[in-house]
Amino acid sequence: MQSSFNNFKSLHIIRGLCALIVLIYHSKFVLWSGGNLYIKEKGLNNFFDYIIFGIDMLSSCGNQCVLLFFVLSGFVIYFSFNNSNKKLGHFYIIRVLRIYLPYLFSLFFGVVTLFIIVKLNSNIAVEGIREYNSRLLLAYNDLCISSVLKALLFMQSKEYAGFNFAYWSLFHEAIFYLAFPIYYFLGFRVRIIIFLLFIVVYYFLRTEVLYYQLYFLVGMFLYDYYKTSRKLVAQKNFYILILVLSFVSTNLFVKMGYRYFADFSALIVITVAFDYIIINGIKKNKYLIKLADMSYSLYLNHLAVLMICYSIFNKLLNKVIFFERYPYYLGVIVSLVLCYVFYFFIEKKSLILISKIKEKWS
Repeated sequence: MQSSFNNFKSLHIIRGLCALIVLIYHSKFVLWSGGNLYIKEKGLNNFFDYIIFGIDMLSSCGNQCVLLFFVLSGFVIYFSFNNSNKKLGHFYIIRVLRIYLPYLFSLFFGVVTLFIIVKLNSNIAVEGIREYNSRLLLAYNDLCISSVLKALLFMQSKEYAGFNFAYWSLFHEAIFYLAFPIYYFLGFRVRIIIFLLFIVVYYFLRTEVLYYQLYFLVGMFLYDYYKTSRKLVAQKNFYILILVLSFVSTNLFVKMGYRYFADFSALIVITVAFDYIIINGIKKNKYLIKLADMSYSLYLNHLAVLMICYSIFNKLLNKVIFFERYPYYLGVIVSLVLCYVFYFFIEKKSLILISKIKEKWS
């Protein structure tokens, strides 16, 4: 079994890359009026315009990247619990600390940012311009104790507290943690039955909670598969080709509005990536490792940082809609820098605390 997991830590690089794509995806939504509006107002006038616009569209799969988070969580939680003392009390204490300590800071940061930004720059929170501005106004008007309390349970009011709509995935993560003992102790065969049952129920009732649980279960199935040593099923170059084609297909399906095709294509991406990384491994890169380390802080805090960037650009350029690309490029860079600071001073400290607690238990 050990030989199958020599490259286990490298899997976290997938999480970092997915968090980066989510950041770019949201930066376009906040700081750039792309897509159909860009084509209508600016147009694509030459071959270079088509190339750049096509590259922009390759980060359209933000939701699918979150599904990959779910698959990774299913795998990692299964692996960690299977190689621990298997005490549920310890499991839940660690999960609560791991999730909530960075999350509470993010919630505070988001709420304060939303309040100050709209107070100082109310012209960005208005109806009728575009979706982001309308939802920003709704989130500001909905800012109250009740919305914050709901957010503590990863629940949405009219908008998530602090207008951090990335929080939606944490609710499904929490559901997985609650259901994990059932998935784990009932064994592989029962998990298969549960998986098929969830598919059937979702088909008839469209229960989103069950749909997202499927991806956590896929992560657990991947762990079951890699319990023993495996070999690459094809040449390395074939893996790279499949990864590129699947990633491009995922984005194309998203733009065409084919959600389930996009989700399935994303599953191909993660499955191929798992197979390649766990069995073959990848060269260590300090920047990818840092990106992986900070991925949770990046995911939690980037929308509040982008909100600040949007307000600043609005003041500097006296515009509400930006067709220039540099605001969203800068938004990505600023988010990476600030979120790494948040990781270093908040999340990393919480991880040190968790390590000390684990040492006491051992």
